[in-house]
Amino acid sequence: LMICPELSPEGAHGEMVFELPADAPRTLHSDIGLEETARTGGSVVFMVQVSNNAGGPWETRFTSPVLRGGTEAQTIRVELGEARYLRLYTTDAGDGINSDHALWGNARLQ
Repeated sequence: LMICPELSPEGAHGEMVFELPADAPRTLHSDIGLEETARTGGSVVFMVQVSNNAGGPWETRFTSPVLRGGTEAQTIRVELGEARYLRLYTTDAGDGINSDHALWGNARLQ
């Protein structure tokens, strides 16, 4: 999944929200990083959030450090608990959206 932050009144961010079936596995696994074409230009913060409502409020279960283009991907494993909704959220790390091609590689529930 690629989630690129976009400018908005709330600040530069991108998001995808997923409804979790009651019997879904409750651990998110993914490799996070920036697309190779970002080279050293991009910078992103990745967040995993959960809620019992599609519109929030959201509880943050994971926040990455600032990841930059040209660095190795990080493998994450995040427990989701009993939440009904999962939100994958990215920000521009506060320095603009240029080259912020955030990848959630092989994202899956297990």
